[in-house]
Amino acid sequence: MNTVQKTDLAASMPKLTRAHTLSERMLLVKKPMGRFSNTITDRNLTADIIAKSGCISGAASGRKELFDPTLLSPMTTPYNQNRELDTKMTLPWSGGGWHAVAVGQYSEYKAKSNAKHEEVLAEARKFAANLPAHIEAQRYRLGTLFDIGDYPTAEEFMNCWHYKIQTSQIPSTDVRVALDDEERQDIANQVAKENAELFAGAWRSVVEKMAAGIAHVAKILGSDGAGGRKSPVNATLIPNLKAQVDLAREMGVAVDDHDLIDLANEVEAKLLQLESDTLARNPLAKEQVAKDAQHLATRAAREVVAVDARVNAMVNEFGGFA
Repeated sequence: MNTVQKTDLAASMPKLTRAHTLSERMLLVKKPMGRFSNTITDRNLTADIIAKSGCISGAASGRKELFDPTLLSPMTTPYNQNRELDTKMTLPWSGGGWHAVAVGQYSEYKAKSNAKHEEVLAEARKFAANLPAHIEAQRYRLGTLFDIGDYPTAEEFMNCWHYKIQTSQIPSTDVRVALDDEERQDIANQVAKENAELFAGAWRSVVEKMAAGIAHVAKILGSDGAGGRKSPVNATLIPNLKAQVDLAREMGVAVDDHDLIDLANEVEAKLLQLESDTLARNPLAKEQVAKDAQHLATRAAREVVAVDARVNAMVNEFGGFA
């Protein structure tokens, strides 16, 4: 798609077309999650610090870990991995913790999130079943800082690990209120501008994420490392890039950005056909994919600049509305 075609497309599209297309192809998700808070403020320790340091009350506090963190890692590891899915598979949208996810990826996102939460709950149940023993083991570790009253019951511990996926549609510009036509149109235009600004940020972000992902693959696969050591090919290297590419393709379809779609397709064809462990074991394949990644990283960097100009032009279409 050449520059003239892009300019003509931007000029010919109705102002709300992109926002409506986005509403059809993207979904808002929010994932409130809870975890056990292992670190708390100890009043006696705080008082001791203040007394010894001579600082005024409130200037310092003493905190302690209720459990050895290694005991909680079977829960905190999948919890953090669940959090990371938001970074890998969604885009920040607006306040309140909402993220945008491609409709085509929502089922996968939900399934992976649910699976990680089930891992958390399974480990939390094991821990809660032996909670008295775990608590007693901390008596020696904490010494005089140990206070049995700081610790939860098994039920309270389990309740800390709450989780829920909420969904919402991206707000449309359809205003159904008892206003005159001019007021209705003004509100619709303001909402459209807000959506366009959010959409512009999502469009820009998804391209930047994919470009960074391609550059990371090029660096890892093409690196000799210090002292001649090769950088390790992590098992998540290719799956992480695939998630970014899938999201970029969905965005490209939503905005009719053929260059972005073509780039996503080429990245898939040249960089995503082999698994990470295959690349780690096959030097020739690794070298070829590294070369392709370097070339595509340069192309992706140019696409970031091009998209930045296009999204700015889109937002400027609504310049008269605050």
